Amino acid sequence: MSFGHLIERMGDAVCRGAFEEAAACFTPDGVYNDDFYGAFEGRAEIARLFSDFFHRDGENFRWTFHEPVAQGGVGYARYLFSWDSRLPDSKGVRAGFEGVSICHLNDGMIASYEEVAATQTARHMMGFPALRLARLVERETRRLLDRADMKSHLDR
Repeated sequence: MSFGHLIERMGDAVCRGAFEEAAACFTPDGVYNDDFYGAFEGRAEIARLFSDFFHRDGENFRWTFHEPVAQGGVGYARYLFSWDSRLPDSKGVRAGFEGVSICHLNDGMIASYEEVAATQTARHMMGFPALRLARLVERETRRLLDRADMKSHLDR
């Protein structure tokens, strides 16, 4: 199966609420690093991320992937992701963001999923107050500053 088909299969299953099917796109010890909820390891935990977090906080998902490419065991795909919020302060609000999926692949399956995502747009659409958005940006900045590969960019 091509990487493009694999990532689309995973996203489609998440949107349909087929959590085990989505998790089956991962290796048994696969890891999904989500920008909102953190890291989930193993198929059961990945399925739990989709059922207990994604579908708890949202509904009517749409996840489309564009220009998927894979080389040397790594797959990339640009995506658009949207949903209707179930959060109390933004119930029913349609929100979305864009990002890039980065997947390390093993035997045609996803061994690890991470993303670079512009999630602040979705939080703004849901009406998060400016101070809360600022705290989230501060958290993202700390995560970036803590990465070993970023340190050489900041050394003078």
